[in-house]
Amino acid sequence: MSLILLHKETKEYAYPLSRKEIFLKLESLDTMVDSVDVIYWKRFREATRKSKAMKSLIQGGPNRYFVGQIAFDDTLRYFQYVFEVTSQGRICYFSPLGITESFPTKPFEYEGVLPDETFVTPEAFHGRVGYQIFPDRFFNGNPANDPAGTVAWESKPTRDNFFGGDLKGIQDKIPYLASLGIQTLFLTPIFEAKSNHKYDTIDYFKIDPSFGTIEDFHRLVTALHAKGIKLVLDGVFNHIGFYSKPFQDALRNGRESPYWDWFFIKGEAIDPIRVNYECVGDYKWMPKLNTSNPATQDYLLSVALYWLLQGADGWRLDVGDELASSFRRRLRQEIKRSYPEALILAETWHDGEDLLRGDQADTLMNYRLLDALVALLGEKPIDNTTFEQQISAVYFDYQSPAHPVLYNLIDSHDTERFLTTLKGDKKRLKIAAAFQFLLPGMPVIFYGDEIGMSGENDPDCRGAMKWEQIDWDLQGYYKKLAQLKNNHEALKKGDFAFVRTTGKSIAFLRKSPKENLLIVINPTPERETLTFSNLISAEGGQKAPFSLDILPEDYVVKNL
Repeated sequence: MSLILLHKETKEYAYPLSRKEIFLKLESLDTMVDSVDVIYWKRFREATRKSKAMKSLIQGGPNRYFVGQIAFDDTLRYFQYVFEVTSQGRICYFSPLGITESFPTKPFEYEGVLPDETFVTPEAFHGRVGYQIFPDRFFNGNPANDPAGTVAWESKPTRDNFFGGDLKGIQDKIPYLASLGIQTLFLTPIFEAKSNHKYDTIDYFKIDPSFGTIEDFHRLVTALHAKGIKLVLDGVFNHIGFYSKPFQDALRNGRESPYWDWFFIKGEAIDPIRVNYECVGDYKWMPKLNTSNPATQDYLLSVALYWLLQGADGWRLDVGDELASSFRRRLRQEIKRSYPEALILAETWHDGEDLLRGDQADTLMNYRLLDALVALLGEKPIDNTTFEQQISAVYFDYQSPAHPVLYNLIDSHDTERFLTTLKGDKKRLKIAAAFQFLLPGMPVIFYGDEIGMSGENDPDCRGAMKWEQIDWDLQGYYKKLAQLKNNHEALKKGDFAFVRTTGKSIAFLRKSPKENLLIVINPTPERETLTFSNLISAEGGQKAPFSLDILPEDYVVKNL
């Protein structure tokens, strides 16, 4: 039998959900596999062998990705297992010895779980609908704090101009956010800085004067919390502003500066002309911080804890994959010690599997979802099978506790808006939003997407919110999706698996203990009728075969 199977006795493929429950993953790298059972027992007690079928992430035929959970009556200790694999009607076994036709003599083994080894994500954020705001461009609530040279609200955005949006403006629009069904607000940086984007921090402990004061921040937090909306801040800890105290001290005093080792400097003195120091994107105004340095870590930890004390509910770690792993681990330990329900979100644009092992971030910005949706809905669309494989890989790679808090986005302040990618096609934007909301994770709307804003990449994607040009049909569509997400436990934190269809529509299941939902999304301009069989109801029984009519470029959510 020609098979290449992958499983390791490491946290990528075997990890605890509690001290009594383990999660296992098996991947077939070439040939599709029909089914996989895990055979398991306690060491030295082979007579107690049990078998459990693993779930495929694409149901209805051969698949590559298989997952399974095994619960024990007592603390998990010295657990051994092998996989029984069926492919093309033949059975084989997979163990550390490889693939064999007879039962292997050496099994995989999992020694046990210590209390601090389980990966727990903050349940209060599971499946919450989010909204990301670029504060200068959302709403001007207090013109008195506008920076010099503020332009008219309808002006074209540049990388240097200011529009006057502020914290008071965000507070004024909380009723709007609540009407959308928003439960978490994500802000780009709000601390003192020279730029309009504020990623060049001058003082982490001070609200930028153009955004308001610490009192404005407290009023915003109080008003958000009164509506049940959480607030996550942008932690720019990978780099700092050129005009910050640490960098200016190193600039003046050279190696005598106590901040010298906070940076990566080549030579005996900082040369801003030649830029002999590491920075972000070769941008001299944002020198990179040495987050491996304990003194730098101490300072940034004090920043993170200070703003949680002031009422923030979590942090987005800007370019989180570039921070020192020692700092990410220390940051998580310190935050979770005092604020166990705080969210730690890491920005990464690629596979961030190494960040989601329970010791660093709770979740990631799910750019892999964005990439797959662009590929499915763009000018040269991929087929359904390729899309299903790409999405299945995301949920296979990332540990299951992170699934309900994955930051599902279709664009951001760093990308062109999805409507621009789709050449203004709002019907396909709706399809993208349906996947964004109905797949596992936190769907996060980039301000203005819900009213039909467009724009190419920075600076055009950062235009001022068009309060006078709202597409009410599109906004109503987003409200309906948010209502669905907020009202169904299965959509907030349920299991996930695709269901193969014979048509061009894409179907998947979301299952929780109390409900089993079938979601069908039709990305085509043609109506389809699909027949489903062998599905399981919420009560656990097999559902009788049934058909569904799917309108063009629409979706259906059916409770089984």
